[in-house]
Amino acid sequence: MVILDTPNIKDGCLMVRSKVVLTGVPENVVVSPISSGSAFIGATSTSPSSRHVFSLGTLGAFRFLSLFRVKIWWMIPCVGQSGSEIPMETQMLLLEAKEVSAFHDDVSYQPTAENPFYILFLPVLDGLFRTSLQGTCANELQICVESGDANVQTSQALEALFVSSGDNPYELIKKSIKILEKHKGTFCHVENKKIPAHLDWFGWCTWDAFYSEVDPQGIEEGLKSFNEGGFSPKFLIIDDGWQETKNEFREEGETLIEGTQFATRLVDIKENSKFKNPDSRNGCTDLHEFIGVIKQKYGLKFVYMWHALAGYWGGVLPSSEKMKKYNPKISYPIQSPGNIGNLRDIAMDSLEKYGVGLIDPKYISDFYNDLHDYLVSCGVDGVKVDVQNLLETLGSTYGGRVSITRRYQEALEQSIARHFRDNNLICCMSHNSDSIYSSKKTAVARASEDFMPREPTFQTLHIASVAFNSLLLGEIVVPDWDMFHSKHDTAEFHGAVRALGGCAVYVSDKPGNHDFDILKKLVLPDGSILRAKYAGRPTRDCLFQDPVMDGKSLLKIWNLNKVSGVLGIFNCQGAGSWPLKQVSLDITNTGSTSISGFIRPLDVEFLEEIAGENWNEEFAVYAFNSGSLSVLPKNGNLKVSLATLQCEIYTISPIGVFSDGLRFAPIGLLDMYNSGGAVETLSCSIELSGCIIKVKGRGVGRFGVYSSSKPRYCKVGKKEEFNYNAEDGLLTVQLQVLTRVPENIIVTPTNSKAAFIGASSKTSCSSHDFYLGILEEYKFEYLFRFNLWWMIPCFGESGSEVPAETQMLLLEISEPTTTAGERFYLLLLPILDGQFRASLQGANENRLEFSVGSGDPNVLTSQVFESVFISSGDNPFKRIKNSIKILEKQKEHVMFGWSTWDAFYTGVSPQRIEEGYAPKFIIIDDGWQNTTIEEAYEDTSGPPAEDIK
Repeated sequence: MVILDTPNIKDGCLMVRSKVVLTGVPENVVVSPISSGSAFIGATSTSPSSRHVFSLGTLGAFRFLSLFRVKIWWMIPCVGQSGSEIPMETQMLLLEAKEVSAFHDDVSYQPTAENPFYILFLPVLDGLFRTSLQGTCANELQICVESGDANVQTSQALEALFVSSGDNPYELIKKSIKILEKHKGTFCHVENKKIPAHLDWFGWCTWDAFYSEVDPQGIEEGLKSFNEGGFSPKFLIIDDGWQETKNEFREEGETLIEGTQFATRLVDIKENSKFKNPDSRNGCTDLHEFIGVIKQKYGLKFVYMWHALAGYWGGVLPSSEKMKKYNPKISYPIQSPGNIGNLRDIAMDSLEKYGVGLIDPKYISDFYNDLHDYLVSCGVDGVKVDVQNLLETLGSTYGGRVSITRRYQEALEQSIARHFRDNNLICCMSHNSDSIYSSKKTAVARASEDFMPREPTFQTLHIASVAFNSLLLGEIVVPDWDMFHSKHDTAEFHGAVRALGGCAVYVSDKPGNHDFDILKKLVLPDGSILRAKYAGRPTRDCLFQDPVMDGKSLLKIWNLNKVSGVLGIFNCQGAGSWPLKQVSLDITNTGSTSISGFIRPLDVEFLEEIAGENWNEEFAVYAFNSGSLSVLPKNGNLKVSLATLQCEIYTISPIGVFSDGLRFAPIGLLDMYNSGGAVETLSCSIELSGCIIKVKGRGVGRFGVYSSSKPRYCKVGKKEEFNYNAEDGLLTVQLQVLTRVPENIIVTPTNSKAAFIGASSKTSCSSHDFYLGILEEYKFEYLFRFNLWWMIPCFGESGSEVPAETQMLLLEISEPTTTAGERFYLLLLPILDGQFRASLQGANENRLEFSVGSGDPNVLTSQVFESVFISSGDNPFKRIKNSIKILEKQKEHVMFGWSTWDAFYTGVSPQRIEEGYAPKFIIIDDGWQNTTIEEAYEDTSGPPAEDIK
C-alpha cells in the first residue's frame, strides 16, 4: 500500500493522498513541502509585476466550501461542485474527497472502501504579496498574487498557497493555522492570545440605537431602561458619533452630497460638543466626567469607544492644527480587480473620488498612543477599531498593501498592549488576509457584516455567514457575532445562536425597547453569560450545503461547554438570498418553509474531550424549547421539523455509569439557551451512605440533570425539594443562596467568582438600610464590632442571628449534589463605596440587610454600587486572601501594608527595611527620628536606666 502524504505534482497532476486534485498543472507551478502532509504551492513568471494571476490547473469534481470576500470588508460562504463556481477573492477553499483504501502490488489492485477526507487550500501572505483564489469558466483554479504598489514587483511567489489534508475538517484547519503561525511568524493562533474579559458579560452597543446621533442623554436613557428591567449591561460600546469630525464637502445649511459622508475626516482626538455640554441633563462637562458618572451610576465594568483604523472613515483632516503633527496627506484609494470583481462598495467608491486623510505610517504609533492615552484618562477601557480593510487600497508609495496594513496593525496592537491591560480591542471590517495574517495580538474581530434590523432578508444570511466564517476566523480570533435587537421579529433566532457562538452577547436596543424574556435566557442575574468554549461552527454534514437557498438544508451549529456539548439547529431557508447568487425558480423567498432534518450527538465534535472515564457512549439530549429529554446512543438521531426562522437548542451531555449501574448526566440551567454552560464540574465518590454525585454549577434558577434512578435526597447547602420524572429521568432543583432578592439590588461582577453588590433608593439620604433577601439556613461565621473600637467573631445558622455592624460574613455551603456534598464558602465583605461605609446586619424572618452611611447629613446618595463584595471558593483562607487582593486592585484605598514596629521596634534601619516584604505601603514606625537623652538624666541620682527611654 503506497500513500504519498505530502502534496506533490506527478505527471502534470497535483496529488494529495494519492488523489488527483488538479490536472494539467502548468510547468511554472512549484510545490514546496513544509511538513508531513502539508506544502506550499507557488508559481514563477518570465517577467516581474505587481500583480500576477497564475493558473494551477483544472480542478476535479469535488464538493467545495469557499470563504470569499463578497465586498472589500466582508467574507461570506459559497458551496459548489466545480471550479467555475469558485468566486474571486476566495480566502479559504475546503474540498471533500473520497479516499480509496487499497492493497496492491505490481500485478493487481483491489479497492476495498471509500472514506471521506478533506483538502484545505489557504491563500496566504508571501513576503510583500497577498494571495487569493478564483475559478474560471473552464474549471481552472487560479491564484492571484498582488502587492498593491506598482513599484513592488516580483517574478515568483513560491509560498503563496498552503495546502494540507486531514480526516477531520476542524482539526485540519486548526493544525494548518498553527503550522502557518510557526512558519510565517506574522500572526498568532487564538490560543496564544490574551482574551478580553468583556466577552463573559452582557453588553450594549449604541449603534443601532442611535447611529451617529448618539449623545450622553440617549446613552443614559438606555442604561436606565436596562437597569429598570433588571438587566444592566456590564460593558458598553459607544459607537460612531462621539468624535470631532468635519465634512469638507458640505457647507453648513447645505444638502448633503451623497457619498461625501464617507469622506468625513477626524479633526481632534477629543470628543465632540455633544459630550462637552455642561447644560445637559446629567450635568457632565466632558467625556471623563460622563464615563465616571455612568460607571458609578449603572455598574458598568467596561466602556469601549469606536474609532476607525485611519482615525475616521475619511481619515484625518490635514489642515487641522491638532492633526498636523502626524503629517497626514490626502491619498486616493486604488481598488484592486478583486475589490470590484464581486460587489462594489459605496463607501470605497466615494473615497476613491474624495480621498482619505492618511496619517504618515511613520507617525501612526504616535497617533494611536495619543488617542488611547486620552481615552484612558477619560476612564475608557477598550476600543472597537473599524474600517480596517481601507488600508489595502492605500499601499501605493508605502511598500504595498501588506506593508502598510502590517505597520498600522503593529502600531495599533502595541498601543492596545500599552494602554488596555486586558487586550481590550474589537476589530471590525477586517476580513482581508492582509489583516488576518498580520494579527499577532488581536483576539476579537467581527465575523460578518452588520446585523441590520431594518433588512428582513438579511437575518438568515448574517447567521449563516458568521457560522461559516468562524471556520477560519475562529482559529485566529474569537469571532464577534455583532449586536442584535432583543425586541425584534428575529430576536429569538439571533439570541439563541449567540448563546452557542462562544462570543460576546450584546444588543443595540433603543431605550425602553427591550424584550427581557429574551435576555433572561442569555444573561445571569449578575450580568454574566454562559459562553461556550470555542467558536460556534457548522456541523460536518452542513459544510458543503447551502442553508440559505437550497430549500432543503437546515443549519446546524455545534460547540462545547466544560462537561457537555451544545447543538443549535436553525431554519434559514426562504427568508433571503446570497448576493451574486441566482435564486432558483423552485425556491420561493416569501412565506414560511417548513423543513425536517435530524440531529445526532456526534454532530458535536470532540465530545471525547469532555466525556469522562465513566462514559457509556450514550447521551442525555435536552431540547430547550420543547423541554423534552431523550437518551440516545452516540450514533442515534432525533428528527426535528422547523419553520423558517425557527430554531431549537440541544444540550448533549455524555452519560456516565456509576455505582450500582446508576446512569447520570448533568444538563444545567434549563431556562437558559445554553443550559450546559452553567455546569462547571462533575465528580463521583463512594461512601457508606451510597454513591455521591457532585455537580458544581453557576447561576440561579431551575437546574436539571438526567438520573436513571431517583436519589434519596439532594442538597444545595441544605436538603432541597426536588422534582423527579421517572419516565425520562429528568431531575430538577432550584439553585439559590439568597431568596426574594428585591429588584433594587444591583450586582456588578469583577470576575467569574466575585462581584460587588449595591442598591438604589427613591430618595437621597446620608444613610440607608437595604434589604438583600432571605438568607437560607447555612452555617456561618461573622466578625462584628461589638463596640466602637473592636471586632469579635461569632457563629450562627440563620439570618436573624447576624448582628448590626457585621464587617465580614463567611457562609459554609454544600455543593449541589444528589446525596451529600463537599463544601464551598461564600464570603461577604461590606466595604467603602465612595464616601459611604457599609456594614451587614440580620433581621426577623432570616432577612439579610446592609447599611450604608456617610456620617455627614450633607453627603447624600440614592444609590450605591460597590458596597458589599461577594466571592466564593473551595478554600476559605484563600478566598479571604484573594478577595482582599481583588479589592486592593479595584479600590485604591485598600492596599496591603507593612509596619516596622513589631519587626524591629526602635532598631529599624534601611537595611532591615529592604530585607522585608513588598507591600503597597509601608509605615516606618518609631526609630527613624534623631533623638537624644538629656544629660541631666545621666546623673546617678536620676531614674533607673530602663526608664530613661
